[in-house]
Amino acid sequence: MKKFTLLFALSILAFSFSHAQKFGVTGGWNIASVGGDLDNDDINIRLAPHLGVHYDHAFSESSAISFGLMYSGQGYKAANADISWRINYINLPIVYRYYFFKGFSVLGGLQPGFNVSSKVKSGDTTLDVKDDTNGFDLGLPIGASYEFDFGLTLGVRHIWGLSDISKNDNPDMYHPNRVIQFSAGYLFKK
Repeated sequence: MKKFTLLFALSILAFSFSHAQKFGVTGGWNIASVGGDLDNDDINIRLAPHLGVHYDHAFSESSAISFGLMYSGQGYKAANADISWRINYINLPIVYRYYFFKGFSVLGGLQPGFNVSSKVKSGDTTLDVKDDTNGFDLGLPIGASYEFDFGLTLGVRHIWGLSDISKNDNPDMYHPNRVIQFSAGYLFKK
């Protein structure tokens, strides 16, 4: 039994190093807003940057898992006033990638996020509202990307928030994040 266990462990180890491992940097722009009970006529998008790193581990030529660490500017603006909600997160996306052909993948997964700053800006006045917003956010990212042979990557994701961004006791008030990300990056292949 010990020989079998050792052989099994060595096989798993060999398998894990036999497929491509990649480390990458990525950045781009978010088109951020919120969903829920707000009337779409009351809100506008917030354009904000995102920047991060990720590690990809391939299981085969057609599938991989990606772990990321990303700063992401999110929030929204009021449609009829000079007010914006600037909620910034450190997100940890964990996504499964399926490659339809060399370079092109679709992805889906889970994205926990941690609120690092929450501010409301109205004209020249900025208020810290971190105590009024949730410290944790959970989202479902889906998207697609293309990896060029020379390392450049281009991608788009939609993150469908599952958590309410505000702390409130009213179940009728629910405001989850809605974010579309356009990114470019570079992969360092091992």
